[in-house]
Amino acid sequence: MIDDLPPVQGDLPVSGNWDAAARIARLLEVVQRFASLDFSDVAQVGVTGDDLDALAAGVNMLGEELEGWSADFQERVEQRTAQLTAASERLEVEVAERVRTEEQLAESNTVLSDTVGHLRRLNHQIVQLTEMSNLLQAAGDRDEACEVVARFAPDVLSGADGAIYVSASPRTTVELVRSWGSHQGYSPSIDDDGCVALRQGGIHHGRDDAHDRCSHHPGEALGETLCIPLTAQGEVLGLLNLQWERDPSPSTAASLDLSDQLAEGQGQRLALAAAEQLALTLANLALRCELRTQAIRDALTGLYNRRFLDETLARELHRAERDDLPVSVLMLDIDRFKDFNDAYGHVAGDTVLAEVGQVLLDNIRSGDIACRYGGEEFAVIMTGADEVEATARAGQIRSSMALHAFPGEGQPAGHLTVSIGIATRPQHGTDPDGLLRAADAALYRAKDAGRNRVATATD
Repeated sequence: MIDDLPPVQGDLPVSGNWDAAARIARLLEVVQRFASLDFSDVAQVGVTGDDLDALAAGVNMLGEELEGWSADFQERVEQRTAQLTAASERLEVEVAERVRTEEQLAESNTVLSDTVGHLRRLNHQIVQLTEMSNLLQAAGDRDEACEVVARFAPDVLSGADGAIYVSASPRTTVELVRSWGSHQGYSPSIDDDGCVALRQGGIHHGRDDAHDRCSHHPGEALGETLCIPLTAQGEVLGLLNLQWERDPSPSTAASLDLSDQLAEGQGQRLALAAAEQLALTLANLALRCELRTQAIRDALTGLYNRRFLDETLARELHRAERDDLPVSVLMLDIDRFKDFNDAYGHVAGDTVLAEVGQVLLDNIRSGDIACRYGGEEFAVIMTGADEVEATARAGQIRSSMALHAFPGEGQPAGHLTVSIGIATRPQHGTDPDGLLRAADAALYRAKDAGRNRVATATD
């Protein structure tokens, strides 16, 4: 460095100039080091106290200040760098947390969308179930009720194929009444041995395994099956048979929805609700039919009763007037029935009344209406039969009664006879009361004439 400086040329003394130049070069070197923030060396300060020594001291002071400033700046830079690093790390954490949050929100949104869709479908099913229940309450007979269920079942029961069976005679057998869906292989009838649900009296859930199904289901189909007894007041009235055919691909929405519904029990609950509504409807229809039968039928003979006679005769006379048709009324009375009751008792008397009703049914036309008028009296409405035809039919009835062997109490009681009176519209009356009075008067003339005979209102 200093030694490398070229010798100074000119008028200055070489020795003196050289010493000053060396000191200046040294100072320049120190200043250059300070400029590059290298404070490992300082300028040499002599003892002469000249200007170069003062300059060297100033350079050293400046170096100390620069070194302090540099250290302070470096510390600040390190602090700021540490702050920026910490901020960057926090930002990375926040970004990662935000990404996780967005992923969770996206997943939650997917679940929420699926749940909303599922709830919408469930709400639609419940609405359809409610409408089905309302229509079931208005059903007039069994076939109409089953048709209502068959129409609503695909919506209420997630597209299930199915069939409705009702109890037959004997009660251990149910017969197919209605079916819906693509499956056509339903058994026409099922007995208790052919259905686990009927045998156990509770719902049976069959799965893809053919061994887990009832024998009346086809074993090759994939999917779920439900057999639900239609039970009301402890009596099995039929069977609701459901089948969901599963798509072999598990990715289909229908298969997933079916699996979810059955897994969560919603499908079974809806099916049970539908079965309960149908069972109650069938029970109510049966009760209604029984009450109607009791209202219009005589319990002992099974014939129509007096109330039904009055209503029907008025209707038939009105129709006959419109169509200009004859209507004949036969009044029958068992001859000496009181003597029979006294001899054999009321039990045998009731048996005779029931058999008279049966003989009467066996000897009238299919469109005729036979009624128990009261006590041992019977009546027959014969629409379209004039007096001649009615008289011929009455003679056939009288002969059949006379030939029929009626039992007594523990032994044959021999034969009984009947007397019959006939009145015909329009010649003997055009209203119910007038026609019945005319037939009843003819009946009493037949009895007065010796019984076991037919008399007309014309006689």
